Amino acid sequence: MPARAERNFAAAKSTIDTVLIDLAQGLKDVEGVRTETVQRILERAKGAMGQLVARTENDPEVLDSQASMLYLFSETYLRLGDSQLAAEYVQQSVSIARELVVKYPATTVRKRNHSAALELLGQILIARGDLNGALVVFRDGLEIQRRLSTQDPDNTEWRWLSSLILDKIGRVLMNQGNLSAALAAYRESLNIAHDLSTKDPSNVTWLAGVSNELNEVGWVLTLQGNVADALTAYRESIDFARNAVAKDLGNTHLRLTLSTVLIRLGHTLADQGKLNDAIASFQEGINLRRALAARDPGDTRSPVTLATALTQLSRALMVQGNLEAALAACHESLVISRELFAKDAGNMQVKVLAGAHHFITDSLGSLSAVAEAFPFRNG
Repeated sequence: MPARAERNFAAAKSTIDTVLIDLAQGLKDVEGVRTETVQRILERAKGAMGQLVARTENDPEVLDSQASMLYLFSETYLRLGDSQLAAEYVQQSVSIARELVVKYPATTVRKRNHSAALELLGQILIARGDLNGALVVFRDGLEIQRRLSTQDPDNTEWRWLSSLILDKIGRVLMNQGNLSAALAAYRESLNIAHDLSTKDPSNVTWLAGVSNELNEVGWVLTLQGNVADALTAYRESIDFARNAVAKDLGNTHLRLTLSTVLIRLGHTLADQGKLNDAIASFQEGINLRRALAARDPGDTRSPVTLATALTQLSRALMVQGNLEAALAACHESLVISRELFAKDAGNMQVKVLAGAHHFITDSLGSLSAVAEAFPFRNG
């Protein structure tokens, strides 16, 4: 290609990428926009990109931009709640990325893009209820990351991404009821995150990763009945989470992780009859959730978890004989649940909580009935 033509192509390619970046920014807040309206806009952009690909005779750099564009459009449709269109677009992105990797196997960036597209496809398949398909896709992405790590063992990004994919695999296996395989995936993810955090103890992301994987390991062990090892995992998870929170006090996700582990630890301790320790763990986790719920009124997950934890705390206090505190915790949970029910009457978790509240308040004089009706085996 002549020098002038190369300069013209480089300028055109730069313009394309700039337009894509601008389009990406504009599509971040599409909630409330009709899907049909967005689709008309995106189809025109897709058509224009297709013409450019044809005119440049499938130039690999233009194909890179096309794959990135389709990935972006998939994320947009996912935010709009249209998982069908999201799946169609990301599958096209995966196909282009896969073809590029086959033709240009030495290009690590393209391998990374291929893996990212596979991860997004896996998430969409989960949303559509296709767990088997998601598992296949995640494992394909994991193999790419493993090969990248083997080729460049000093590249911490490839190893960290492997840890993240293993966590997703573990979650799918958990949903499928395959606890032993899920535990193996979580432990492999944990080993990677732990090794990374050992090499750089100041990295908050990796500390949080260790905490998260220990939490998941603890939960699988709890479900398997291995209480002793589960308690050890939860306590180690809490230590790592506290360390991460101390390094990044404003990080909401870290506080969310810490509160989740504290509540799960309370669960398991209460199961063992260690009520004082369980109540202390519940209360710390609940205080964190209260702060998170107050900080983000639009969040629905934290209030549900908060209401559930308060109900569990109420039961533990009742078994301990502290009826006044039990009633206060139950009442707070009931207030939160009523607000949630008003916003989403079909939420099954809220319906279950409502039934629990009525039973607790009706059974304050019968602690044995409460203990029998509210086992701690739930997540």
